[in-house]
Amino acid sequence: MKRRKPFTEHPNLPSGTLYLFHRSDRRCPAADSLFGLIDKTSMGIIYLESSSRDLRRFRFWHRLPKHYRYHRLASRSELRDYIFNLAYYECAAIQSGIGRTCRTAHKIESCTHL
Repeated sequence: MKRRKPFTEHPNLPSGTLYLFHRSDRRCPAADSLFGLIDKTSMGIIYLESSSRDLRRFRFWHRLPKHYRYHRLASRSELRDYIFNLAYYECAAIQSGIGRTCRTAHKIESCTHL
């Protein structure tokens, strides 16, 4: 596990990769970590495409908050769970008429039967 120093240079975190971030535990246990899908790193700042603390509610297109100090790559099963729950969340948002964007609606329009 690598200690993260906020707003300083980071190793290149590949876009589209899921990481778990934690404030104080270098093991980054899934139960109380922030799951974050990397968008990019720029000038030492990590930007996330999406993130979730509980795999039920998701936040989109934001910076990683400053207080997260540790990170680790998600396991395959964590990645599977994250992507499944993200897709379910987006499908539910479309069903309720509060889809994020038209682009999202077109991508997953086959989910609207839920």
